[in-house]
Amino acid sequence: MREIRFRRPIFYADGSFDRFHYWGLINGKTILPISLDDKREITEKDQQFTGLKDKNGKEIYESDIVLNPVRDDEIKNRWWIVSWYMGGFILIEVNSPCMDNKIFWDQLTIIGNTHENPKLLGPT
Repeated sequence: MREIRFRRPIFYADGSFDRFHYWGLINGKTILPISLDDKREITEKDQQFTGLKDKNGKEIYESDIVLNPVRDDEIKNRWWIVSWYMGGFILIEVNSPCMDNKIFWDQLTIIGNTHENPKLLGPT
């Protein structure tokens, strides 16, 4: 049975990233979304687990930043963000409008995510 899981980014009051809270149907048990005290807010949407793992066995979630060796043959170190689009997961190139649906998920390498590693997204 596929695990239906999400993660919710939790931030400190100053807006810096604290941690992820994982929730959903995990190992046959229902884990509920976390409710926060008045010092922290939920400002980001929950991120769905793709059900897949990268080449190192790490679970791939929405908003993960990955290297895609299938598309990185012409330009080295192109980074992609895992996104949900029209009923499926795709990759969107960081700092570019390019989308990619030619993905070999087991060949991706997760290098971070948009919350813990915002500097990977480039200058803001």
